[in-house]
Amino acid sequence: MLVFPAPKPPNREFDTASVIENVMHDWTLSHSVELTRPKTSGRDFKPLQMLRTRAFYTLWFMYFFNGQANNFLQSLYKAFGQRFIDDDHFLALIGSLAALCVAGGRLMWGLLSDKFPFKVLMICLSSIVAILMFTFYTTQFVGRIMFLIWTSASLLAIAGNFSLFPAASSKTFGLTNAGVNYGLLYTCVGVYGPVNAAVTSVLSAALGWFGLFCVVAIFSLISAFLAFTFNVKNTAGSDL
Repeated sequence: MLVFPAPKPPNREFDTASVIENVMHDWTLSHSVELTRPKTSGRDFKPLQMLRTRAFYTLWFMYFFNGQANNFLQSLYKAFGQRFIDDDHFLALIGSLAALCVAGGRLMWGLLSDKFPFKVLMICLSSIVAILMFTFYTTQFVGRIMFLIWTSASLLAIAGNFSLFPAASSKTFGLTNAGVNYGLLYTCVGVYGPVNAAVTSVLSAALGWFGLFCVVAIFSLISAFLAFTFNVKNTAGSDL
């Protein structure tokens, strides 16, 4: 009588490892497009190299012109509102909401910058600010609620500058020297503050409030035009 050996049980450890390996392989293939999506220019610029590029000065002047609206509104919104609102508590409420709008705006535009090109977002941001500035003067004829909405919406939009430009700097000039490169780009903040103070003090008497709002709106339109000319591409040939 022949006796056959009992079949050996399958190697569970080997089977489990194979299953895991196959699952990970399939997941990697299904997500390969997302994982390898090119989002940068593919180059790392040293500071001196960056200063010799057209892209740096385009970003610098975009930041500079958009900063005019930021300084103007944050410093003078209350002075304008006091012309037709005699409720200090309401103006204080707007100031509190302004801080929330600035924080929320940075988060909102930061999330958008992960989904859409900088060029598109900057054109949208600058155009929105320009429209709000052109129409801000009319809030005194409609009332405090419109003033509240326009102030909040303006600050919500303006806050995007502080999310979009750091991202654009790192995508354009690389991550190796990102801190120093953005620091050089941020020097525009030290320039647009004094310029804004000079413009408002010199032109306020000649142009009045409506003229000042129009000047700030034109600055934002200039920024939108500069964004339109910003043609830095990522490694796939698309706008950053």
